[in-house]
Amino acid sequence: MLFDNNSARCGEEWRAIQWKNGGIDGWYRYDRIGKIIDITGSYLNYKEVRLYVPSSPEDTIDRITCDMENFNEIFWNNEDFNLTRMKWKMKGDSEAKTVELKMLHEPVQDTILVIFERKKEEAKVINISNLIDIPKINNIEIISYSKSDGEYHLLFKLENNGWREYQEYLGHLAINENLELESFNVFLSYDSWKVEKEKLIYDEQHPEIGIKKNE
Repeated sequence: MLFDNNSARCGEEWRAIQWKNGGIDGWYRYDRIGKIIDITGSYLNYKEVRLYVPSSPEDTIDRITCDMENFNEIFWNNEDFNLTRMKWKMKGDSEAKTVELKMLHEPVQDTILVIFERKKEEAKVINISNLIDIPKINNIEIISYSKSDGEYHLLFKLENNGWREYQEYLGHLAINENLELESFNVFLSYDSWKVEKEKLIYDEQHPEIGIKKNE
């Protein structure tokens, strides 16, 4: 069982955070023994992953080199962040063995839903995640809503709160009296890798105006 600790763990001081290694912690066990063995390490997306079994609780990852000096076992893959096929050896062994780990649960993305409810009527669920082609969206905030000319309008914000980056999107949708989707638009409003925000035209007090990009 492994967990991304959602923070930069190690890497040379001069490197920007997006080029440092993330932290990963967890445990594994042998079926015939049953004892849980703690593991800790780091990864760099698409490049490498290294997991150590510390010799003691005081043994930690070096914050610059990403290595651990005192360990009992090490798992690694120097070609890819792939936990299902790695090299393994005990400290002091001259030869490594290839181990194939079984993934018990595949990671899944968050699903963003908007639910419209009217008195004495069945609620309408709109799956925002199915309407956008944007990975890693993990939060939605409602900005404002209104009803105009027989349509319901909604302004909302989507966020990707990655530890290496942050993106913010603004969206607008409209549904008719039958709760059928009439229009849907989403625009990038801010990216932490860029200096300036995108210039979008909208009015929080009047969601029915929608959102347009200022060309």
